Amino acid sequence: MPPQAQSKRAAVAEVKPLSGLDVEELLGKPSELTKDNAIPKYKQWMRHNVEKDHEIVAAVKDMGRIIEEIITDSTGSLGYDSAVEHLRVCREKAVELINFNAYNNYIQEFKSRLMKGELGGDRRDFWLEVRKGKLGLIHQEEVENSDKTLDDAKYVRILISQAFDGHNSLTTVVPRSAHNGIAESS
Repeated sequence: MPPQAQSKRAAVAEVKPLSGLDVEELLGKPSELTKDNAIPKYKQWMRHNVEKDHEIVAAVKDMGRIIEEIITDSTGSLGYDSAVEHLRVCREKAVELINFNAYNNYIQEFKSRLMKGELGGDRRDFWLEVRKGKLGLIHQEEVENSDKTLDDAKYVRILISQAFDGHNSLTTVVPRSAHNGIAESS
């Protein structure tokens, strides 16, 4: 893992209760993630396991399982907002804890499975929501010490679109100049 890096996002100050009680100590170790409690439990779990890379990787995989379950169980696009919010929290914690590889590896695998139709049929339209929310790869233009570049993000888009039997209308690479210099997540 690279040394601590400064991300371009502002750090969020942790809220402390007025009573001075240590809420984390009272709650104890977080339990397993379920669809009903995934976001608060994930945040709690990540606070307890900041120094353990293997635990962070496991947490990202667990959150990924929940996201995929939400998409698979969704009727049409009804569950997409919830899945996007779960993905946003997962990505924000990866940036905050400076563990980009866990998230980047997951998002590449996730997109591949999504585009192949392994998440309850043709759910390619969900990737549009991911792109709108800028929840793709964490790259160097966003965070200094990421091992992914913007070109890597574009390359992943090309590879996956080619692998998906020629249907690349949702995953085409747009030249950077078309974005007027604004970096876009894959």
